Amino acid sequence: MIINRPGAEFIYDGASYKIGDRIIGTAGSEYEGLYGSIFEIRDGEDKETENDTPDIYCSFEEPILPHQIRKLEKIFSDLYREPKKLEDITLDYVIMAPEMVRVILPDPKPLTQTIYSVQEEWADRGECGSSISQAYTSEEAAMQFMMKLLREEMEDGLVSDMRSDKKFVEESSDDSYECFIDEDYYENHYRIYITAQQIIVTPEFVREMAEIYHLAMFTEDFESMLAQEDDITPEEQAWLMSQPDMIDKISTSFENYDSFWDCYWEVFRDIAEEKLNEYRKRNEDNENGTDNVQ
Repeated sequence: MIINRPGAEFIYDGASYKIGDRIIGTAGSEYEGLYGSIFEIRDGEDKETENDTPDIYCSFEEPILPHQIRKLEKIFSDLYREPKKLEDITLDYVIMAPEMVRVILPDPKPLTQTIYSVQEEWADRGECGSSISQAYTSEEAAMQFMMKLLREEMEDGLVSDMRSDKKFVEESSDDSYECFIDEDYYENHYRIYITAQQIIVTPEFVREMAEIYHLAMFTEDFESMLAQEDDITPEEQAWLMSQPDMIDKISTSFENYDSFWDCYWEVFRDIAEEKLNEYRKRNEDNENGTDNVQ
């Protein structure tokens, strides 16, 4: 069997491979870390290799980073036991086994998150510098950090030093503060402000954050449950909470608890049924010439 029609799908070992899919070479492959795409899949008598798995024909993009080029050249030089340069290595017609590539699934809908950072810029007698804080997902948290830094500068820092000058000028807004020596800005100034930036959030990151949240929720709920158990002493509560695998065990148990998942999916079905009944009733009223749409 030969598959080469754009968009055509081939399922192997539960994984989907489509003609045109973007892929990346996986660890253990000679093309590890290189990006490319699938242009053909062969199985059965049409395979060129003697592998037990199907042949996935890929075209890889030429690496541009020097260390990637050196790594690829070394891999193929060792493989062929003779020096190989990038131009000697086949990239546009490579047969890969399924485990050698990972399909890069497109994000169904890009997720964005605004992050906030605190930036400082200063010049002290001609010596200039700048800094940027860690990123915050809350503007309020960034503002608190900005106020902390600014207070330090006002009490015992550059701002405090400049305030004694008769030409001292200061300006501020809701998210910034700046001061300088008039007519001598480039030699003596201080500025601190908050910047906002949109970042693209990957589904993997969202899942990781969800897992962190769930573990934190389990920890809080487990601690609350222990506090309400009269037959568990405070010492025993502390011991249980100190066990490193306790919360992981709780999380895993939820995943394997059939009754929990029965209730979970039942909620979906109940809500779907409720909304469908509303929808059908609305359509029925419309067909009967009545209008009960709210």
